[in-house]
Amino acid sequence: MYNFIVASLENFDDFFKIKSEPSSIFWSGFDSYPNYSTFKEHYKNELSRNDRVIIFLYDDSEIAGYIAIDYLEGVNAVETAHGVLSSFSGKGLGKKLINYAVEYSKKNLRDADQIIGWVADDNIGSIKNLLANGYSKTDEFEYRDFKQEKNKVKFHKYILNLK
Repeated sequence: MYNFIVASLENFDDFFKIKSEPSSIFWSGFDSYPNYSTFKEHYKNELSRNDRVIIFLYDDSEIAGYIAIDYLEGVNAVETAHGVLSSFSGKGLGKKLINYAVEYSKKNLRDADQIIGWVADDNIGSIKNLLANGYSKTDEFEYRDFKQEKNKVKFHKYILNLK
């Protein structure tokens, strides 16, 4: 049974587990595992923000993934980022996380007109998750530097209109 829980300090070890996976390290743009105490302080700061909510997905009591929803002031939009533990990869949980973020935004962020997601062109799984939840690919793109890559990675912007 899957459960969604808004992040609190009690969930830190679960978030640290997610962010310590090699794929999460890569997509975060880092080249090494996070330092536990430094990352915990960062997490506390994230929890105190009023423009961000982090939601965890649990399979019973085991952490499976997360989604962060950031309110973009001045443009009436939110932006999401998500991750699923590798042991849960391929089970449709990214799609569930995005769907939850859509429903959460509609219910709790009523002034948001759209949800934005930036996805690397070669991240087929995340692209499928967004498209399955009604997002559309835009012509807007940007290149991002990743420490592990010699070339910049191309990201496209996807949007879901809420109104």
